[in-house]
Amino acid sequence: MIIAVIIYCVINGAFLMDLLLTIHRRCYQNICQRVIVYCALLLMPAMAVADIYQCVDSHGRPSFSHTPCAVESVTGDSAAHVLWRDMQVLVNTGKDNAVSQGADMQSIIDCKNREQAFAKTLDAIDQRLAQLSSVEHKYLFAAQKSLRQCGACGSSAMTHCKRADKSLEKEMIALMPQLKASSR
Repeated sequence: MIIAVIIYCVINGAFLMDLLLTIHRRCYQNICQRVIVYCALLLMPAMAVADIYQCVDSHGRPSFSHTPCAVESVTGDSAAHVLWRDMQVLVNTGKDNAVSQGADMQSIIDCKNREQAFAKTLDAIDQRLAQLSSVEHKYLFAAQKSLRQCGACGSSAMTHCKRADKSLEKEMIALMPQLKASSR
């Protein structure tokens, strides 16, 4: 008799445990699904935000893109146009120098050598920049200040590279009449 009661309790206990586990799984899956849906709904506005860039094609027509304009988008042969293109290359060179610095002694020495070569290039840019109006091309002058620190071997170099890049973007708008008219 005792064995029969034990078997009955084990069978019913297993059934009850199985029933409780099934209920728990369904509720848990339902909760997980709800959490996933709520997270997706909360993230939807963030996914819809994008940067739009207005560039000018080779025929002078504006075009819109979600990628930044190519360096070649500023066309022209004036001193300011040529200087803008050269400074854009220097921003990329400064970024490469900032990223390539390591903690070992040889890496630091190499970085200092690249920094000195970069400074000599900037000295030549300074001479060309002095021939331009600081009022008309104020963003080129701002970019040049940031470029001095951009090419340096230090932890803040990348911040200065980004500042120089932003100044050059503003100068690009000033150099391109199509963009100047549409940005107002």
